[in-house]
Amino acid sequence: MATGWFGYRAAKSGNLNKSQFRQISSEMSDMKKSIEHIKRTGDDNNQKIDDANDKLELHTESHLGVMYRRLEIDIKHALECGYTSGEEFSIITRMYKNYRNLGGNGYITRLYQEYQTLKIKD
Repeated sequence: MATGWFGYRAAKSGNLNKSQFRQISSEMSDMKKSIEHIKRTGDDNNQKIDDANDKLELHTESHLGVMYRRLEIDIKHALECGYTSGEEFSIITRMYKNYRNLGGNGYITRLYQEYQTLKIKD
């Protein structure tokens, strides 16, 4: 990029005097500093994004663990009772959907499928 620009300026003016050369050199130095600053900013932003993604992954894993346990307790209790309430069904269904969207599956899915067959008593 700089070589082409330098060549363009040289061809345009015929010959460069020392003052013009210093000006071009200074402008190129300023551009280099700007590019380096942009690169550092980009690198810093990428690191911050990586850090945020790592924390998000930890939060997701934590939420999955808590939701797993809460769903297991609540669903098993309802299965032991043989029924559920409309409000409880709504809460467990929302929690289960969020659990699935976060990547949960397996054992809780089997429990939830059994839970869905319960009678609803209000």
